[in-house]
Amino acid sequence: MMFCKNCGNQINEGSRFCRNCGASLPPPVVQTVQPEHEWAGRPTPAPIIPTEIKCTQCQTVNRIDAKFCKSCGNNLHDRASATEQQLSVKPQETKTINEMYSQQQPAARQAPAPAYANTAPQKSVAVVPPAAIIPQPVQKVHKEPKPFPLTLLIAAIALLLIVCSGVGYFVFYKPYVYERDAPRFYTFAPSVFLRASPEAGVDYNTLGSIPYGSEVVVYENGYEWSKVKWKNNQTGKEVKGYISSAYILYADDFKTLNAIWGNSDAKERISTSKCRMALLNYFKANDLEGWKVYGKHRDAGYSTVAFPNRIVKAGSTFTDFAVIIKNDNSIERRLLLFYFDDDETPHLAYEEPAPPIGDIKSVTRSNNGFTVTYTQ
Repeated sequence: MMFCKNCGNQINEGSRFCRNCGASLPPPVVQTVQPEHEWAGRPTPAPIIPTEIKCTQCQTVNRIDAKFCKSCGNNLHDRASATEQQLSVKPQETKTINEMYSQQQPAARQAPAPAYANTAPQKSVAVVPPAAIIPQPVQKVHKEPKPFPLTLLIAAIALLLIVCSGVGYFVFYKPYVYERDAPRFYTFAPSVFLRASPEAGVDYNTLGSIPYGSEVVVYENGYEWSKVKWKNNQTGKEVKGYISSAYILYADDFKTLNAIWGNSDAKERISTSKCRMALLNYFKANDLEGWKVYGKHRDAGYSTVAFPNRIVKAGSTFTDFAVIIKNDNSIERRLLLFYFDDDETPHLAYEEPAPPIGDIKSVTRSNNGFTVTYTQ
């Protein structure tokens, strides 16, 4: 005898589902059904009383009081019409059965055994319900994790490095190299205007005044104007603008010119850039070392520097320039006389040995050339 584990109702052997609650049951055990013997002495067949109901889903025979099919678990509640048909007994058949039973002898009268539709020996066969009805466990599909895209990561890093390198090169390194390799010049005029545009003679574009000996970074060195950057030592600010190319020198040339000044008075007396270029060209052409110019204050009268009034070239735009240079390693001195073209290009017109002492008193033109008078 078997009982349902869900509701405790008695169930028949071989059932797959409980007829009371429809719960799933263990697989049936196939057993051999022994044939039933007919009652001895029964003269007539017993009346057929329906005790079974057939499942409309799988055609399995179930007990009349079952609620669910024992094979497939189908709901058997909707079976009123079938039950009525099976339970309906014609009146004539009932009367015949009763008359036959009443004619039996009292000793032979026995309660009729329940008749089965099929009295032949049968074997219980387990009916397998359709696969669609049996609930199948949900299987989770195991997906293999995708490998990490290492190649894509390396390519992205390489691309990022290339982009950063390009930005760093053009934004930082190239300007740094350009300014690092840009030539350095020095101003040799007493004061040079730095302008916002390459235009002279106006005041609206003046950015400042660069003193003598200031270093400037030259980005473009033109014939008339040069684009430069100058750092103002007083304010610490760097200013970019344009400066006249005639007022700047390379570092070596400026070093040579700056070594000519024997004292500050000489640099103050020779203040124009054309006179300073005249001295620089002469010293470079003659490869002079140890020679200097010693001047006197402007209020001292005569000095080693003089500016004769156009004695070399009459009608010249500029006055002439006479100067005495002295060798510090000896007592030797020399007088130099220059004149200038309209574009301030200097030319050496005359030179002669000067006395060991004395200043320039006068310079005149004579039939033999030039006559220089010295003070005692």
